[in-house]
Amino acid sequence: MIENSNSEVSTSGNKNETALIKDNYDGSNYDECDNYDGVDDDKNIQSRNIEIIERLDDDEIKKLSYFQSLMNFVKACIGTGVFALPIAFKYGGLWISFVYLAFFGLVTTHAMHLLIKSSRFVSQKANRSGMNYGQVVEEVCLLGPQPIRNISKHLKIFTYFILCLTQFGFSASYIVFVAYNVQVVVEEYLPSMQCSTLIYHSIIALFLIPTLCITHLKTLSFFSLVANILIALSLGVVLYSCFVGMPPVDSRQAYGSWKDFPRFFSIASFAFDGTAMIIPTENHIKNPKSLDGTFGIINIAMLFVTISYLGKVHFISCISFQHLAQLIGFFGFLKYGEAVKSSVTLNLPNTIFYNVVRLLLALSIFMSYAIPFYIPINFIWSILQPKLTDRAFFHKFGEYFLKMFFHVIIFAFVVAVPHLESIIALIGALFNTPLAIALPALLDIILCHFLRSYESLPPIRRPLWLKLKIFKNCFIVFLGTAGTVVGTLVTVVRIVRVSINF
Repeated sequence: MIENSNSEVSTSGNKNETALIKDNYDGSNYDECDNYDGVDDDKNIQSRNIEIIERLDDDEIKKLSYFQSLMNFVKACIGTGVFALPIAFKYGGLWISFVYLAFFGLVTTHAMHLLIKSSRFVSQKANRSGMNYGQVVEEVCLLGPQPIRNISKHLKIFTYFILCLTQFGFSASYIVFVAYNVQVVVEEYLPSMQCSTLIYHSIIALFLIPTLCITHLKTLSFFSLVANILIALSLGVVLYSCFVGMPPVDSRQAYGSWKDFPRFFSIASFAFDGTAMIIPTENHIKNPKSLDGTFGIINIAMLFVTISYLGKVHFISCISFQHLAQLIGFFGFLKYGEAVKSSVTLNLPNTIFYNVVRLLLALSIFMSYAIPFYIPINFIWSILQPKLTDRAFFHKFGEYFLKMFFHVIIFAFVVAVPHLESIIALIGALFNTPLAIALPALLDIILCHFLRSYESLPPIRRPLWLKLKIFKNCFIVFLGTAGTVVGTLVTVVRIVRVSINF
C-alpha cells in the first residue's frame, strides 16, 4: 500500500535509522518493557523489532533513483497534451504560439523551482519531512502576516481540491484519448462494428481497472519508462508524417485572433504539466538535491519537454532523439492547418503503419493511467484511513475501493464531456494554471516579503533584490490568474455551445 505521512513508520526512513535499530538490538534489552514474562515476551519483542527493521529496509528499497524519478516526472509532463498542441497553434497562430510556448516553458520550470525551494524551507523550519503540496501551502501561510495565517487551512483545502481535480482531469483525458485512437483503428478494419464513442469510453474504462492496483512510485516508474519509449517513437512518426508534403511556412497564419488566444493558453497550460509530481518525487528520491540542480530532474525533464514542443527548425539535424521529438505543435499545424484535430494522431493517414503507431501510443497512455491517481489518492487515503473502524480490512482494500470510486466519477465526467479538446482546455485553464504557475509564485512572495532569512544575501543587496523578486512573482501570479479566469470562461462557453449543438 502507499505509505503516507501519517503512518507509524514514515517513508523517510533511512540507512541510519535502520542501522541504529539493528546495532542496538541484541535480543536481551527488555528491561523497559512493562509486562515482561520471560521467553514469550522475549519472542514478541524480538518479533516487533524485526518487523520494524524489515519495514525500514522496505522503505529504503522503495526510494527512487535519479533515473526512475526522471522517468516518472517526464511521463507526468508529456501525455495527451503534447498531441493537442497543433490545435493550440491553430488558435494562437504559428509564430505567436512558437514564441509563447518557449516563454511558458521557462515560467513553468521557474515555478517548479520556487515550489521546491518553499517546500524545503518550511520542512526544515517545521522539522517535518514528507510534506505534500497542501501541507507546504499551509506551513508557508503560517509564516506570513496574521490575515494570511487565518486562512492557511482554507488555502490548504483549496490546494487539495484543485490538485485532485487536476490529476483526475488528466485521467479523464487519457480515457478519451485512448478511446479516440482505438476507435479510428477498429472502424478502419471492421467497418461493420461501428459504435458510438460512449461504447469505446466504457470498454476502455473497464480495462483500465487493473492498472489501479499499482500503488508504488517505484513500480510506476517501470511503466513510465515503457510509456516514454513508446511516446518518443510516436513523436518521431508524427513528425515524419508532418514532413511529408509539408506546405511552406507562409501558408499558415502567423498569429491568431485575440478571441481564440485563451483557448491556446488553456491547451498549452495542460501540455506543460508536472508541478504536482514535484513534491512527491522529492519525498521518494534517494538524493533530493538531484531534483533541482543545474542538471537536476526538473531542468532535464522540462528541457526535454520544451524541446519536444519547440526544438530547432533545422530539417538536416533531425537525427537525434530530442530532434525527433521536436515541434509537434509547430509542424502539426503547419502540415494540417485548419483541418487539424484535437489530437494530431487523428490526422494521420489510415495505413497499417500509422494505425500500429496509434495503437502503441494508446497503449502508452493506457499504461500511464495510474500515475495521476497517485497524488490525490495518497493524501485522501491518509485522511480517511484513521477514521475507519475496521482497520485490518480497510488498510488492505480501502485504497482500491477509493480508486474505484473516483474512477467511476471520472468516467461520469467523460460521459458528460466526451470531447478531448474541451477536457484538455478546461483542466488546463481552471486547475492546472493556478496550481502550476500562480500558487508557487504566491508562496515565494510570502516567504520573501515576510522572512528576511529566506535568502542568504548581504544586507546591502537585499532591498533591491526583494523588490525585483516580488515584482517578478507578482507578474507570474497575474499571468496565472488572468489565464485561469479568461481561459475558463471561454472554455465553458465553448463546452455549452458544443453540447447544445451535439
